[in-house]
Formats: sequence, structure tokens, C-alpha cells
Amino acid sequence: MYKQKQLLAQIKEEVGRYEALIHDLEFRKAQLPDGSLIYKRGSYYRAVKFKGKNRQILIPENLSEAQRLIDELKERRYTKKALPVLKRNLKLLQQVIERMELYDAAKIEDSLPSYYKGLNHT
Repeated sequence: MYKQKQLLAQIKEEVGRYEALIHDLEFRKAQLPDGSLIYKRGSYYRAVKFKGKNRQILIPENLSEAQRLIDELKERRYTKKALPVLKRNLKLLQQVIERMELYDAAKIEDSLPSYYKGLNHT
């Protein structure tokens, strides 16, 4: 049973790490520019919605902030894909904590009628 308690403690630690990572990614995503990155014909474009319509804006190569904008749009796409995975896994880990019943042979044997008792299941 000690190993089971250890496992639950490790899962709780992992839940804390997941929650912190999700918080950090959501905070970072809020700071990133809107839109997504498109690469075609040797150039990068920023795809955004403008007045309800999709627009593709060329990111000029000579723009001093071009590489930073490209990197931020890449990071935005990464966080968009990563957050649902992390949230799904967090939910599963929380369910394990809530639903896992520790195996205790004595407790199980005590719950049985008296004529089932007397076996050693440790």
C-alpha cells in the first residue's frame, strides 16, 4: 500500500506541474499577437481577421521586427495545440486522484461475510 500512496503523491505533484504549465502558456498566449503564420512562394504572411474577413498580410523580410513576429506566431500556434492536450491530461490525472481506491487486503477481507475470512491476501 505504501507504493500506492507514493503513486498518488506523484500524481498530485504532476497535477501541480500541469496546472502551472497551463497557467504559464495561457498567460504567454495572451501576450502574443493575433493571427497565424502562412508560408508561400518564399515569403511569410500573417493571417488575421479584419472586419470579419480573413486577410493575409505580407511580413516584409527587411522589417526589423520580422523574425520576432514570425517566432511569436509560431509560438502562438504551438500553444494553441499544446493547451488542449495539457488540459485533457490534467483532467484525467484529477480523475485518477478522485477515483483511485487504494488496495488494502485487510479492508477488503473485513468487508466480506465471516465465512469468507481466514485467507491471507497480503
